[in-house]
Amino acid sequence: MDHDPRIPPPERNVQLEGWELDFYWPDHGVVAETDGERFHMLPGDRERDSAEDAWLQRRGIAVLRIGEFRFEHDRRGVLEDLLGLLGLDGAA
Repeated sequence: MDHDPRIPPPERNVQLEGWELDFYWPDHGVVAETDGERFHMLPGDRERDSAEDAWLQRRGIAVLRIGEFRFEHDRRGVLEDLLGLLGLDGAA
């Protein structure tokens, strides 16, 4: 992910009760998952991702899933979504 000075450094590859979180901001209650096609293309992979999302959401943790296509073609949108979830969308 491109660095933006408004985004605090996340914890990376965090293990939380059996789930591995790609990027985690515990103080903000936000997780960003980077979903490369190689590990997220089969129906079982998507079901596992849905189960993880539900588990996190039940604990009050917001999840942003970022697929390869969106990362390549909509980085500005990804940045805006992440800033919003972190509560930093008003920061300039």
